[in-house]
Amino acid sequence: MPAWLAEPRRRGPRTRVDLEVLNSTQVLAGVHDGHLRLGFVETPRLRRDVHTLTPREDELVVVVAPEHPWAPREGPLELDELASTPLVVREGGSGTREAFEELVPAAGGTPPVQELGSNAAVRIAVASGAGPAVLSMLAVRSGLESGQLLRVPLAGSRLRRPLTAVWNGPRRLSGPAADLVAVATATTRPPR
Repeated sequence: MPAWLAEPRRRGPRTRVDLEVLNSTQVLAGVHDGHLRLGFVETPRLRRDVHTLTPREDELVVVVAPEHPWAPREGPLELDELASTPLVVREGGSGTREAFEELVPAAGGTPPVQELGSNAAVRIAVASGAGPAVLSMLAVRSGLESGQLLRVPLAGSRLRRPLTAVWNGPRRLSGPAADLVAVATATTRPPR
């Protein structure tokens, strides 16, 4: 998202876009009540009283610290083992958590090892050895590239979820909000 925010500024140097990091439930409420003009959410539970557009999909991936017992696995992790393992998770209301629990319902019954309020906090906890986590590929890409985190392959299909733009007011976006959605739609990887 921070990389996406640079594009509207390139198009209009006086353009100002402020970013508030909230969970999906908070974003949907903020858009509904007019506090936020535009939001991006990962939850599959969308409100019917806001406009939505899904410009892309995201993948949820299992990540561990390099020292974790799953790191040297030769075969993929089965979903039932993942579902029964205490994970480092986002807080209730997080789109990441809601999407994961919808894709792997049995995971909702396993108490987490830690519950944290941001992707950054979850990444740090995982890298510190607190336990595995399931996070957005967009959120962990740099940690995987640096070797701070390792991806554990899953058996079966990938865990995909929508990345959805939400807004209230006119159906057709304009200005920086429209530019931001266009950037999200056009990129498979945020521009550098």
